[in-house]
Amino acid sequence: EKVGFTLAAGYGTGFFDDGADYENVIGQVEARYRPAETLLWTLGYDREYNTAFQGNFARLDRPRTALQLALGGTTLFGARTEVTFVDFGDELAASRSDIHVLTNLNGEYRFTDWLGLTAEFGYLNNITDYVYEVTDPGMDGMLGTGDDVPQFDRADYQRWEAWLGVRAFL
Repeated sequence: EKVGFTLAAGYGTGFFDDGADYENVIGQVEARYRPAETLLWTLGYDREYNTAFQGNFARLDRPRTALQLALGGTTLFGARTEVTFVDFGDELAASRSDIHVLTNLNGEYRFTDWLGLTAEFGYLNNITDYVYEVTDPGMDGMLGTGDDVPQFDRADYQRWEAWLGVRAFL
C-alpha cells in the first residue's frame, strides 16, 4: 500500500535501409513510495531507443524522479525531473552524444468528478558539443562571384513550455 515497483525488460530492434540497425536491451525500473495518503514519490530509470533525424536511431538512458501531492480531493500538484543521456551511435561521421535536462511543474483543479482545469510549465535544456556545418552563401555567393561560405551552428538549445487546458473524464 505504501511501496510499489515496476520492472519491465525486453529486446528492441530497429531495421533501417541505410546504415546500422539497432539491437539492444530496453527496459524500465520504477519504485513508488507513498509516505502519506496524499503524497506520492517515484524514482525510475528508462532505457529505450527512438528513430532520429540525424542517423538512424538514438539510444536513450533516462533516470527520473517525480513528486505528486493531492489536496482536498480536488487539487493536484506535481513536479518532475529527468536527465536523458542520448547517444546517436557511431554511424554518424562524428559520434554525437547529448544530455537532455527536463524539469516540469503541473497542477490540476477538478470542478466536478468529470471536469478539471489543468496547467503545466516545463523547461528542457539540450546540452551538447556537437556542431552542424551548414553552407550559407555569403555576400560573394549572393552576387554569383564567389564560393559558398561554410558556417557552423551549435546543436544545443533550450525550450520553455506553458500549457493551460480543460480536462474531461468521460
